[in-house]
Amino acid sequence: MIGCGEHAATTAPTGLWPRARAPFTRLRCALHTVGLLLNPVDDKAVPQGWQQLRSAVVVRDTDGCTTALNEILARTGAHWELAKVSAVWRVTVVGVGEQRPGEAAAAHALAVLVDAGGWGRVTRCASSGCARVIIDTTNGASRTHCDDHTRHHSRRIAVTAEREARRD
Repeated sequence: MIGCGEHAATTAPTGLWPRARAPFTRLRCALHTVGLLLNPVDDKAVPQGWQQLRSAVVVRDTDGCTTALNEILARTGAHWELAKVSAVWRVTVVGVGEQRPGEAAAAHALAVLVDAGGWGRVTRCASSGCARVIIDTTNGASRTHCDDHTRHHSRRIAVTAEREARRD
């Protein structure tokens, strides 16, 4: 199963609905799944529709992105219901069609993200030659690089290499 935590496969919490402080932190697990689906290790393992969405994001075709996401949402056959999960009310994705529950929750979470922040929050990494898609959940919509190309990641790699060099 793709996702985080015990209820991640069917839960796409939306927090304060929809524009009172962006709900992105509450959607983090489902949006992480979106990142995994849009940046697969093996392209053959990508479920139908996600590759078209990825291609549209890379070329910044918002109409293509919308069409691809709508097709994914329609194919899930899923809908939202309110349910009590661990003593907290959550919007859950139920009635999943041919897709796995984690994919349906991911598609619905992406729809909420785009509704609140537009397609500008789903973009390609700004590093030259990198085609990874990033899901920007920052407050200021300021993320421009994938995890492999952030300063923090580069610094961590440099520190690790330095430590290994000292051991030798």
